[in-house]
Amino acid sequence: MSCGGSLHTQLAHSLRECRSALADYQAGVADATDLRRRLVANGLVEHDDEVWILDLDAARWCRFDGLRIVPAPPVLDDAQFSRWRTVIDRLNDQLDQEDGS
Repeated sequence: MSCGGSLHTQLAHSLRECRSALADYQAGVADATDLRRRLVANGLVEHDDEVWILDLDAARWCRFDGLRIVPAPPVLDDAQFSRWRTVIDRLNDQLDQEDGS
């Protein structure tokens, strides 16, 4: 499944669809076959030259690059990125202050 956009956006969309499939199953709207079909359809995300595969048992995404399947590193969310940028900026400012002393 591919819905375009950034990898983060695509993975988030996939997870929402999987959550919806589980809710339908729990509500009795979908049977086990439909649940499995929807999890397969939404647990595969094509992005650029890779396919991301949702491994629900291991609670992680795996990345297939055409040669091998490997557990993927966590995707950076905006909050994590912002925290890292703040740390980098602060350390850079400290270096500038030390250099100016």
